[in-house]
Amino acid sequence: MKVLIAITSCVRDAQNGIEQAQRDTFLKDISKYPDVIYKFFIGDGTPTGENEVPLRAMVVGAHDNNRGINYEEKCKTGETQPAVYSPKYDEVVLPVPDDYFHLVFKVRKMHQWALDHGFEYVYKCDVDTYVDLERLMRSGFEQHDFTGWQSSPQHPVVAGGGGYWLSRRALQVSAAAPIQVWAEDHWISNSLCHVAIPLHNDTRYSDEVVTRRNNLISTHVGFKAGYQPSMMYDVHHRQDEKLPRVLITISGWVTGATNGDHQVIRDTWAKEVAKYPNLDYRFFIGDGTPVSTEDEKRIESSVQHATKGHKMKALTTKTQAPFTYTPKDDEVIVHCPDGYLYLGFKSWHSHKWAIDHGYDFVFQCFPDTFIDVDKLMASGFENHDYCGIGLGGNEKNFASGGSGYWTNHKAIIALLTEPVDDWAEDRWVGRALGRHGIHLTFDQRYGNTDQKRQPRRNNNFITEHLADTPKVYSQEMMREAHRLSKTDEPPTVRPQNPSVRNRQAGQPPRTTTRRPLRNNLVQDWFDTHPRK
Repeated sequence: MKVLIAITSCVRDAQNGIEQAQRDTFLKDISKYPDVIYKFFIGDGTPTGENEVPLRAMVVGAHDNNRGINYEEKCKTGETQPAVYSPKYDEVVLPVPDDYFHLVFKVRKMHQWALDHGFEYVYKCDVDTYVDLERLMRSGFEQHDFTGWQSSPQHPVVAGGGGYWLSRRALQVSAAAPIQVWAEDHWISNSLCHVAIPLHNDTRYSDEVVTRRNNLISTHVGFKAGYQPSMMYDVHHRQDEKLPRVLITISGWVTGATNGDHQVIRDTWAKEVAKYPNLDYRFFIGDGTPVSTEDEKRIESSVQHATKGHKMKALTTKTQAPFTYTPKDDEVIVHCPDGYLYLGFKSWHSHKWAIDHGYDFVFQCFPDTFIDVDKLMASGFENHDYCGIGLGGNEKNFASGGSGYWTNHKAIIALLTEPVDDWAEDRWVGRALGRHGIHLTFDQRYGNTDQKRQPRRNNNFITEHLADTPKVYSQEMMREAHRLSKTDEPPTVRPQNPSVRNRQAGQPPRTTTRRPLRNNLVQDWFDTHPRK
């Protein structure tokens, strides 16, 4: 697959160090991709020969206050081409004007050049755009004819500064398209839309800065007026920062490992973990090692105050059959019971494992927790010791375990000094950390089971607890949550529990039968969930 990175430039930028800043930074890695080349495209000053009066009229009054750019003035200033200019090895001189107003003509001629030289895909960007080449080349561009960032939800226009991809099919359209608007990104978007080639919106092409902490592919460093080559070097140096190591710890179980609960996570959100070099995930499973007598007394006394559903889950999972399970590569066996009553001990061991293996941050969750990984990693977790959506009354002194919560190195070390004294592991964590002066940072983006708090592309919710007690979890919930997170669809209204519907209708709740709890825990849990 022959790929061109086409960079719009001019003689002025070739001479003032702006092109060189790209050569010295991200373009140094181009040799890693033998099927990819880059070229800077410059105009030689040849007039277009077209009627430019309508285009000139469009520029009148064009002023972007957000960017601090007066386009009307900028388009009046034409770069004067020197009598003789000798292009460098990576520059292509095209027979078009070299000033800003005629950029759209340069881009069209650039597309013609790419077609003539047999390229199958072209990534167009500007000379003030920074690109992460590794992310660019595994971005999935080959799945679409036209890919880039639609910066305005109301208008399907690509943001030209962050760059965009065109397939050969799209190039064949743009190379012959009439120019009816002066703004190059509007022109390409309109031209392709006219022939039913829609923009595939990918928000990773951005005006925000590419860093190791996010998943952005490119940033328009010169988004605002006043761009200098030093700004390109500054962005490049940020790529060398040491990243915190992050572990998503999932309190799994043998049954989840054998019935597909773990696998559905691997098939959905866990696939996105690989995009982040500092992020890992592990399922933690208990091998049945008993806790001490003192620990047993502490948690059994706390169960007396649990709700009926939680108490049933805790007590029916207390007895464990002999452990015979062979873990997969992403599963860790820890020395504690595997039942619901002992989740606090499993969390203790998972945090201990994280510290022993050099992780700086832990995000703790469960197999029925859906995670939008991109939002999770961009959430600002590194600014807090303990973070999640609070439960526990007005004081909100502990985070919901089902929605997931963050702990940093300081919090983990403190947690490991505390005995487990509660069947509710999230409440134990919050109270234990509070005794060390570490208090929860409340973040409502970690959605609980509220039907309006579901991650979507157009909102900022990070997680969703799909089935808290007594809701019955199914693996289809995880698949559907993952699918919906990539869309702008409104929140899904899920069926309520029968007792809730009855009360709302003014009817008494049913008392003759008991609704099965999650995973049929009204029966003996281990009888219905074989451990081999």
